[in-house]
Order: sequence, then C-alpha cells, then structure tokens
Amino acid sequence: MIWKNQFVKSLLLGISVTLALSGCGPVQYTAKYLDATAAIEAAHVENAWKQACYEYYASIRYLQKAMEEAGFSDFEAAANYADKSWKLAVAARNLARERKIKRKYIPVMCQAPPKILKFYKKKKAPKRIRMEKRIVD
Repeated sequence: MIWKNQFVKSLLLGISVTLALSGCGPVQYTAKYLDATAAIEAAHVENAWKQACYEYYASIRYLQKAMEEAGFSDFEAAANYADKSWKLAVAARNLARERKIKRKYIPVMCQAPPKILKFYKKKKAPKRIRMEKRIVD
C-alpha cells in the first residue's frame, strides 16, 4: 500500500515537471516578443526610423523572423531572434536620442503670423513657413 502512494506521488511529480518544461519555450518567446515590440515602439517615438535607420529596421526584421520561427514551433530560435530584435531596438532608441541632442539646428514647422499672410496674400505665399530654431547651450 505504501509503495502505491509513493509511485503515484512520483508519477504526478514527473508529469507536472514535464508539463512545466514543455511550456518553457513558448513562454520565453512570448515574453521576449512583448519586450521587443515595446522597445520598437519606444524607438519609433524617438524618430529612430530617421536617426538610426539601420538598427530600427533590423530590429523590425528580426522580430518578423522571430514570428516566422514561432509559426514553425521553433520557439528557441524565435526567442533568440526576439532578443536580438530587442537589443537592436534599444540601440536604435539610444542612437536617436544622442543624435537628436547633438544637432545644432532643429527644423520647426510653424504657422505664419497673420500680418505676413496678408502681405503675401497676393503673391500666394505658403501658409506654413519652415524656420530653423537654434538650440542654446
């Protein structure tokens, strides 16, 4: 009777460990995928698609490859690609911030004052004037 209880306990323990380990790949992939997606969005907000285009677009491509590998149930490779995507997205965001700070002139689109619009009304001036604003150190 005692050996039956021990056998059942060890069997249940083995089954639970097997089930826990079988879900490891998809869980890791999902966590890394969500991190990479958030990092790409943060890089996009910092205009990394202009300032650090190589890193930004490479991170998007790695994320697409991760999704493709996950579609074939190769979750280890998918997690690795998602991790590479996250690293590149963070690098793109940091580069975009650095390059934004180093610029001396920032192009600014502003609405022209009404007096200028009245003056140029006959000459068909554009309603928006591109101006450059100097950053004061």
